[in-house]
Amino acid sequence: MKILLVRHAESEANVNPSKLYLNDNKGIANPKICLTAQGIEQANENGLFLKKYLEKTNLKIKVWNSPYQRTRQTMEISTEHYLNDVVHYQTEESPLLSEIQFGLVETVRRYHDHYPHEYQYYHAFKAQEAHFFAKAPMGESPAEMVSRLKIWVNGLSMYSENDLHIVYSHGAAIRALLLTLQCLPYEIYYLPNPVNASIMEVDLPMNLHDHDVMLSKVKERTDKFKKDGFPYIFKPKYYISQ
Repeated sequence: MKILLVRHAESEANVNPSKLYLNDNKGIANPKICLTAQGIEQANENGLFLKKYLEKTNLKIKVWNSPYQRTRQTMEISTEHYLNDVVHYQTEESPLLSEIQFGLVETVRRYHDHYPHEYQYYHAFKAQEAHFFAKAPMGESPAEMVSRLKIWVNGLSMYSENDLHIVYSHGAAIRALLLTLQCLPYEIYYLPNPVNASIMEVDLPMNLHDHDVMLSKVKERTDKFKKDGFPYIFKPKYYISQ
């Protein structure tokens, strides 16, 4: 089974993070953030690439997207270029593919002044590079995001090994999906985000429901990680890089 992980194109918050601050009555809720003009151009470029990519395959295609506005836009613009040429395809929107919920960290300007105790708790973990397990105030931890994404990953067992899944999602969610799909140690989450509108190709490595195989693969990759570090674990292949 092949999976293409697509990060949404450039959004207003990528250019101006203060767009997310809701406590000054000027912010926009994260799910409502739209693409910029540059982002629309990137989404078109993404779709043109996928049109050429899909000419080489006869796989059945399932297109997924997060319900956030920027991923909806990226998916809609991108698929305009290639879905009309595909005979067998399905589309589905899943909230499981949403971005991590950052809570107060991203929505309150100077939240460390307004919520000093929550700030102290969260950043105590972050200072020790352990914030994968720390729940952002009024948000979720990366570990919790991985748990919900595993529900989506487990659902892939209903599909054929010959299917191609194109997934339009978010930076942190894609890193969490890589961790889950490739059975990698949690430290992989600390890698940088993929660039906007980039595409990563991932082959599902095994039957995710085979517990013994999974444990063996996790141990193997964890040992390699300890020995060789991040470069061995995953070398992202960016088909489109701005």
